[in-house]
Amino acid sequence: MDGGLLARREKRLLHKALRLLDPDFDGIALVDIGAAGAMSGRFAPARDHLHYIGFEPDARSREALLAHPQQCLSYEILPHAIGAAKGETAFHLCRKGEVSSTFCPNRELLDRFPDPARFDLIETASLPVITLDKAGIECCDFLKADIQGGELDALRGGTHRLGSCFGLELEVEF
Repeated sequence: MDGGLLARREKRLLHKALRLLDPDFDGIALVDIGAAGAMSGRFAPARDHLHYIGFEPDARSREALLAHPQQCLSYEILPHAIGAAKGETAFHLCRKGEVSSTFCPNRELLDRFPDPARFDLIETASLPVITLDKAGIECCDFLKADIQGGELDALRGGTHRLGSCFGLELEVEF
């Protein structure tokens, strides 16, 4: 079987399985906190079943995402930073948007890795923060969070919304 035929077969099987689990199935709500860099390829087989809601506070990354929307049931990119509580925080904008964070880059550590210039601090701005529970989304079936160390705070602000979530993908560092 060639790759295209196999991919179509996998999509049909996924669709059948989802309909068996819930005859009223109208898609999976994928919430992506820290959406910079576009939707991960691992979600591609389910793309036709996704309602994608991305949160990206960095205007540079948000504009790039909106310029190349993903083919999903619905696609939305929101400009909010998600945290443990509503308020304001410092947002450290780095040369590469995907590594911008509410945490200041630790150059002593980062300089040991390839391409440390991506962490060069361009500016620090004040940024409003909201919680996932107050973000105005109706559903969160699957949550992906990659926000450079702020993942636990995002979870703390989403205890109600995450009550019906069946899957999490989190970047965790030790």
